[in-house]
Amino acid sequence: MPCSPPAAPDQAPPAAAATGLAPLVRVVDDEPSILSLFLNLAQTAGFSVETYGTAADFLAELDESRPGCLVLDLNLPDRTGLQVLQELSARQCRLPVVFMSG
Repeated sequence: MPCSPPAAPDQAPPAAAATGLAPLVRVVDDEPSILSLFLNLAQTAGFSVETYGTAADFLAELDESRPGCLVLDLNLPDRTGLQVLQELSARQCRLPVVFMSG
């Protein structure tokens, strides 16, 4: 099942309504301090977050049926963020992506 497109601001994401799953923020970065920051922010704000230190780990564990978004470092040790975006596109995954870079 492909990832869902973003929902209108006043509506729950379609996949969330269909699956009953809460949206998940996925963070891919090779800096442990950045991953820790996102986990702490998520706990404070009430978001569900999963973190990954490599693109390969993220791609291997991606559950495309779970709605949410991806926060992605442009420079990872095993590939670039743009290469990850190309892989998601090849999978027809329309998960919203926010790029970040140090």
